[in-house]
Amino acid sequence: AITIETFYASSGVQSAMPILAMVRYVCSLIGTSGKKSPMDYVRAISRILSTSLDEIDNLSKETLTSVRQLLSYRNMQLYIEEPEQNLFPESQTALIFDLIKSIKQAETKTQYPSYLVMTTHSPYVLTTLNQLLAAAKALDVNRENTLKIIDEENILPRNYYSAYYIDGGKLTDLIDDEIGLIKGEYLDQVSEQTDDVMYELNNIIYADID
Repeated sequence: AITIETFYASSGVQSAMPILAMVRYVCSLIGTSGKKSPMDYVRAISRILSTSLDEIDNLSKETLTSVRQLLSYRNMQLYIEEPEQNLFPESQTALIFDLIKSIKQAETKTQYPSYLVMTTHSPYVLTTLNQLLAAAKALDVNRENTLKIIDEENILPRNYYSAYYIDGGKLTDLIDDEIGLIKGEYLDQVSEQTDDVMYELNNIIYADID
């Protein structure tokens, strides 16, 4: 194998690597104790002291554990703008799979909800998300066959997501209430326009062929 410095790597690697490195680092912190200021400890102790004296005398292990959790990283909140930059379609899909997997791993560690806010112009990103949403529905119908297609760690549970389209300052909900997927007309508007133009051009090109 040949080692290539990041500086000389492809633009796709240079775009995706910082995202993956950041996400994996943040995910690794979940459940661990972070650096706390004196005020953080004061607030945690204040929560205990706000209870009655009888309750303080009978502090259970569960209570102490919950206080300890207050001083540790309990969830992951990610904000990523246009992760698809410089990536081939299959690489975009792989990146989205990895991001969803990381979010679910963080939640498994602490049982607290983590979330990802992402902006995108890519129909491939939206189509990938629809695959994972559809997989959740298929999982209810036939778990065994569904997991042959997509790993469970990548599947988005129902009511686990939202998607919006912003145009001229107006926010439009993209989730189809009936099927629970992102509405098809927003997945790839360019291809639809291209198909319309190609249809008209082909009518001209083949007009004299009967």
